[in-house]
Amino acid sequence: MISCEIGFDVIFLYPKQLIKCTVDVWSEKNCTVESITAEIIGCAECQFTINNSFLKCIRIYKKGVVYRGKEKFFVLQHTIAGGTNTFLLTSDHQYFTFKFCIPEYLPSTWYGEYGTIKYIGNVIVKAEHVAPYHFEKLLKINKVSRKFRYGFVNLGEVEIEIWLPLCGVSAGQKLPVYCNINNQSKVFFGGLIFVLTQIEVYRSTSPVKAVKLFRKDICRIPRMVDILVGNYEFYGVLETNGDTCPTNQYNQCSCCQVIYEAWLSIQGSLPRYKHFGYPNIDTPGIPIIIGNMPLYGWDIDRITNEVRGAIFEPSTSIELDALPPDSEVEKILNLDEELDKETVWNIGRQITEDILHKK
Repeated sequence: MISCEIGFDVIFLYPKQLIKCTVDVWSEKNCTVESITAEIIGCAECQFTINNSFLKCIRIYKKGVVYRGKEKFFVLQHTIAGGTNTFLLTSDHQYFTFKFCIPEYLPSTWYGEYGTIKYIGNVIVKAEHVAPYHFEKLLKINKVSRKFRYGFVNLGEVEIEIWLPLCGVSAGQKLPVYCNINNQSKVFFGGLIFVLTQIEVYRSTSPVKAVKLFRKDICRIPRMVDILVGNYEFYGVLETNGDTCPTNQYNQCSCCQVIYEAWLSIQGSLPRYKHFGYPNIDTPGIPIIIGNMPLYGWDIDRITNEVRGAIFEPSTSIELDALPPDSEVEKILNLDEELDKETVWNIGRQITEDILHKK
């Protein structure tokens, strides 16, 4: 009986970090070992059920059929002992070490609603006249980095433009969002929502290929607004938690993925569109990359104050009529003419209303 223990010199693993692995192997009885191979494997698995029956390839798949997907997207293999010459394995503990490095483009460890992305340290011991022994230990990878693009959305008579300073933030960092709405339609809007959504993507490989999405809002900022005809500007700050899962999106790991989108929803102000209820417009999502290290450490309070100052500052200077000369004011106040009853009644009514208003 062969036994093995796998150990790493760090608890949390990060990409591009040189990691040392120690393999402790021993046997209850002396045996001849041909080779000992260590592997670092990245694999993704998902499982979900279908909600409706359907026909595909002359076969009926009934409601409740379980879809499964599994793939290996990364394998790092290293022979740490044997290979060319055999050696004797005894009850004395024998230690073998090797070092490896995880590429930075791999997705991080993740446990989702219908699947997982995980990394396994696997040791294979091949001895003479027996089946190979397999020993496994889970690893945890904690960081990813990505690049992205974003744009604006034109929806015809209602034009919505969304601007972000960056589409990549770290977990726990705040993301400022600015939008400009040009409403040239006959529909008025009274509600606006900034949304940051997490989308879990699962792809099965058996019995047939299928895709399942699970959406969860990370942050929602609702606003009561009054959008009539014309141009309107709005600003919000989307927040993430420190434990928000980073983006997992790797071209060789399509079984389980986590992506994020920022989008905007504007909702009609009155239910006056017959049986269709409140009208609303949802913009397509802008991809947001969430990692562990910020691309830029901005001061969110300063950005908020500057943006609000620019939004609420009048676009044109306000001109007031010049005040009349003091001589004319004194002349009006010092009239010796007796006022008629209607004028006196009007002045008294205005004074009474002013007193009641102040109370």
